[in-house]
Amino acid sequence: MELRGLIYPIIFIFISLLFFFFRLLPLDLTIRNWTSPDFLICFMLAWSMRKPKAIPAILIASILLLEDFLFQRPPGLYSGLALLACEWSKRQAFHAEEFSFFLEWLIATISIIALFVSFRLLLNLSLSTLPSFNLGLFELFVTIISYPAVVGFCHYALRLRSPRSGSFDKNKKVE
Repeated sequence: MELRGLIYPIIFIFISLLFFFFRLLPLDLTIRNWTSPDFLICFMLAWSMRKPKAIPAILIASILLLEDFLFQRPPGLYSGLALLACEWSKRQAFHAEEFSFFLEWLIATISIIALFVSFRLLLNLSLSTLPSFNLGLFELFVTIISYPAVVGFCHYALRLRSPRSGSFDKNKKVE
């Protein structure tokens, strides 16, 4: 694989590690009844739908498994579910005839909700301790609301365009 094909996976790994770094900083700036959105899952879903071939499933799984270990979640549970959500989103992006931003946001919303529900259900079935439902619901809501900001960053800063947005040129290849 040539260097040009490795640029996007390297950027993806760097940004993911940056998210880990800022979450691991020993700063207690959060309010007790408030949680921040899960920017990493928004970033992965946006990247999966906008540049699906740039991030293989093994890369997504390894980054999410590292996140499970760093943030003391059951190893493999969240990462496996998030990998399924990202792969489902990739498939929806490939099969969509018209891929507008609202369709992308709807696919991401469905993925995030399915991830939230299945993660809580599996934790409940395994009799694990669950975080507060209201706090989890609030995190779900702010994650869905923050998705457009993450897409805006990916679109303008990283030049990740939607695979089917804009006009089509017969000579131009869609990645």
